Order: sequence, then structure tokens, then C-alpha cells
Amino acid sequence: MILGDGMIYLTYYSGCMIITGKMKGIGIYKQSPFVDGEDFMDNKAISMVLNYISEHLDRSDPTVEFGAYIVWKCKALQNWKYLISSTLPDGMYYELTYNGDKKEWYLDAYKKFENRVIKD
Repeated sequence: MILGDGMIYLTYYSGCMIITGKMKGIGIYKQSPFVDGEDFMDNKAISMVLNYISEHLDRSDPTVEFGAYIVWKCKALQNWKYLISSTLPDGMYYELTYNGDKKEWYLDAYKKFENRVIKD
């Protein structure tokens, strides 16, 4: 896959696929014709998150190198659900849902504010 004027790299680490690359607010998604099935959906989900992040980077900042990886995913019938995070230190995570009946994706972006332990 190619990110605008840069390249991205696929890396497998501890069972998670990490896609990294250099980008500065450039559209991203180009799917390899050799990827199908589950890998196709994984790559598509990660590409959508990378594209979303790229669209929301501050364009006045220098080029940033970062990656995105799947934290959790589930497939039920024709539907998919993904939790994806990035290597940026911004506390964001992304939930992607694929509705197989309607052939459409939904992206929710969340920011983690706090992780608190509450004892019984």
C-alpha cells in the first residue's frame, strides 16, 4: 500500500498487525489487489483509521511518522467490529463497525481521559 507520497510498511508484532508510514494530511487508502478475505478487511479498517488521523493532523506541524494497529476485532455473520489504536501519544482509539447488510462502515473516535482503579 502507498500513502500519498510516502510508503507504508506492514509489520507483525505479538499477533498485532502494525502499519506505519510517513504522512502529512494526505489521503491514504489504496488496497493491494493481492489481499483478500480477513486480511482485506483488516487492511481496509486500518487504512480508514490512518486516513482519519491524517485528516485531523495539524497541517502546520512537521511530517509525523506513526502507525496504526488492531487491538481487538470480531466477526459475526457478515458484520465486523474493530478497536484500533495508533502509535501517536494522543490517547485516541477508534472503533470501526462494518454493516455487511448495507455494505457500509461506521467510524467512532474516542479519547481516553483516565484509567482509574476502583476497589470493591
